[in-house]
Amino acid sequence: MCIRDSITVLISKKGKATIKRKRKKVQAKAADLSHNRKKKYILEEGIVVPFLQDLGVMTQDGKIVRTKMDKFRQINRFLEFVEDILPQLDKDRELTLLDFGCGKSYLTLFTRVKRI
Repeated sequence: MCIRDSITVLISKKGKATIKRKRKKVQAKAADLSHNRKKKYILEEGIVVPFLQDLGVMTQDGKIVRTKMDKFRQINRFLEFVEDILPQLDKDRELTLLDFGCGKSYLTLFTRVKRI
């Protein structure tokens, strides 16, 4: 429910201004949420991943810690890259993964734990 004001200003021949205000209650249209789709992650929220719990990204019940949501997205994005390249690699060879980033190497460590 929304409230809309209608304001009318009347000016008489003598120059006197009168302001009239009417309030109307208007039923708001329901928002179309069809464009709001849930993002499909490789690691889904609600499914417990011990590695993410150890990092403090996920709680014991599988929820993502709000302040770690960026890290959660980053890990999932990295896994998308790995998942995209795997079909092109020789399955009979050992996979060596180099991490040229700086920081705590969460992403590379995760691929070793996950054994992709």
